[in-house]
Amino acid sequence: MLLGGVGSIALLVQACSGLPDPKGIQKYSESLDNADDRKSAIHAMSPQVGGTPEGIIEGFLRAGVDSSDNYGVARQYLTTEFAQQWVPEVQTRIYSETARITRGEDNIYKVSIKQTARVDERGLVTSFINAPAPTPETFEMIQEGGEWRIRNCPNGLWIDGSEFDRSFKSYRLYYYDPSYTYAVPDLRWFARSDEIFKTLAQTLIMGPANYLKESVFSATYESMKVNGANFDAEKHTIKVDFGGESTDELQLARLRQQIVHLASNFTGIETVVFCYNGHEISSSDKPEGFHEIPLVTQSNTRIVALNEDRLVTQRDFDAGDSQRTLVEKIKDPSAPTIGYDGTTYAYLSEGRKKLYTVRDTNSSKVWETRDLSRPSIDHYGWVWATDHSGTVRAFNPASDSVEEREKGINISVPWQNGLVFNSLKISRDGTRGAFITTRDNASMLVISGIIRDESGKPRSFTELVRVNASVSPHCVDWAGEQTLAVVNTTTGEAELTSLNSEETKLDRLEGLRSMSAAGDSGHIIGHVDTGECYLLEDRGWKLISGSLSEITYAG
Repeated sequence: MLLGGVGSIALLVQACSGLPDPKGIQKYSESLDNADDRKSAIHAMSPQVGGTPEGIIEGFLRAGVDSSDNYGVARQYLTTEFAQQWVPEVQTRIYSETARITRGEDNIYKVSIKQTARVDERGLVTSFINAPAPTPETFEMIQEGGEWRIRNCPNGLWIDGSEFDRSFKSYRLYYYDPSYTYAVPDLRWFARSDEIFKTLAQTLIMGPANYLKESVFSATYESMKVNGANFDAEKHTIKVDFGGESTDELQLARLRQQIVHLASNFTGIETVVFCYNGHEISSSDKPEGFHEIPLVTQSNTRIVALNEDRLVTQRDFDAGDSQRTLVEKIKDPSAPTIGYDGTTYAYLSEGRKKLYTVRDTNSSKVWETRDLSRPSIDHYGWVWATDHSGTVRAFNPASDSVEEREKGINISVPWQNGLVFNSLKISRDGTRGAFITTRDNASMLVISGIIRDESGKPRSFTELVRVNASVSPHCVDWAGEQTLAVVNTTTGEAELTSLNSEETKLDRLEGLRSMSAAGDSGHIIGHVDTGECYLLEDRGWKLISGSLSEITYAG
């Protein structure tokens, strides 16, 4: 599915694992058993008596939107034998325009579609920047009981893009950052099904998406299997039974937590009963080394800001009585940044040519170049930035190593390929970086996993995943675990875009340069080029009075 305004960036990547176009995705009720949800599903039509081969093929393609009874209606278009062999889950081809059906010899038909995306058996979506040339697929037809039926065709589904939102839904798998402090969402898309929880549990075992493979950890391992996942609607309870080789108590407690987090996809589940090899793992089983990981992280409203030529911090943007000066007499300061623990800070000076880090009140110039991006500080205390050349560098002001503290380490970006980075922000969990990439004045929003060593030291980014944005983005910040706030600095347009392709357009704000979020979409401040700051209320902006400029939340 195309990302508008990509331009020559399409030369970088013809297809990348990404997210469906927001026009084809809507939010649904997240109840496991909800009447409104069932009403919105599509019910396919059975084959018509006396249908032509072309009509049978067309009906079969359309029937793929109805997953009820294990695609029972779609199987009616197949011969009795082939209906037992056809496997719909291996892939879903999403296409635009009408499928073209061409008759050949010996009741062989060729079906061609303009494919815009593909969903694989793990629920991962590959969207195509440039749709590949149609590759005809073979359908063999035969008469059975006097009616035309499909004797053989490729496995998988064919879904018109306009129907995707009614037959598929996004779900969150959860993995964990290397410190087992944060839950990291991994978005997948699956057809509606009574067996969806079992499908999600099986997919969880298969592991994270490629871009997260070296960035997150899981309590599962590949040899595990799902013996059952049964939902009791009256008791609002899901019972999940895993099987596998013997493992320790800490692993089992973490595995249970992973299943509980998986259940957060459904409002109809109130209790999770998790068993391993038939033995229940209780929520009270908390071995040494285990701690609860909340899905909703409390907002950190401590801020850093500029007060004329001073870098200051206070407990919230309206708590002036708690203001403390960190650095004075800064020449042309900009882009103040604060770490999550309130001990590490950073800022730019002299027209974004110099990066300074601040530990307590000790300020150090660590990088002099040009066109530096707004710094970002991860929960390990590393200060990140990028410059005009696309170099990404990270500094650790608390490190005993002079190199890490003063010179920084270059972070490998294997997919850079000449791209320039206008903006870089690290997610609160520290496993993902959000970039605004530019080439030939065309920009694109992407995320990429972060590879770290055992101490949390960053080494490299993984592959990229592009994220849809309806505005041409110039600046980005994380506004939650799966939401990004993006700004077009030319037009003043801004939006919140989610990894599940939901988009919220914000009111235009003249001169808007950047936004800062306190870990969620409920605490967002906009910065304009005059130095004033605005608080986001609903979709509009309210001026924050006072002398502070570029008020910025942690991260």
